[in-house]
Amino acid sequence: MNNIFTIEISANVVAWYGAIVATAGFIFSAYSIWRDSVRLKITIEKDLRFYNTHGLYKENVDYVRVTVVNRGRRPVKITQAEILTLNSTKRLLLTDNFAKHRVQVLTEDEPKTQFFIESSMVNFDKIYCVIIGDGANRLYKKYTKIFPTVLKIYYKFRKNHDKK
Repeated sequence: MNNIFTIEISANVVAWYGAIVATAGFIFSAYSIWRDSVRLKITIEKDLRFYNTHGLYKENVDYVRVTVVNRGRRPVKITQAEILTLNSTKRLLLTDNFAKHRVQVLTEDEPKTQFFIESSMVNFDKIYCVIIGDGANRLYKKYTKIFPTVLKIYYKFRKNHDKK
């Protein structure tokens, strides 16, 4: 009896098949881990005003807003929001953290929260960094400018020099 169809599988084909399946599995696992992690997007804006606030905020006063958005799938509890300025080595804690109306756990259903500070309390042009802390004691930092200015380098040098 003559066989019309014969299938021959060489060791090279099996090795390539195994390598392709393993690589695809690794890429899928890495993507799943990356997708399930906490990814916070922090933005800062100035010159915002409130109207009809019912006593929560002052009307006709300019505010600086810090917005935190969770772009990941895992929920994260925001415990603190701070601002670093150029002319100070101390952090400015946004007391809006402790307000009862503030969303503190960012989930897929409510991924965004905002913090406000009066513009008269902080010079927006001297804001160096916004720091957000979560319940696992991780700090997320957003620098206002990508490239440091001469003043930022000077203040960083002065801060490190004063410690010695």
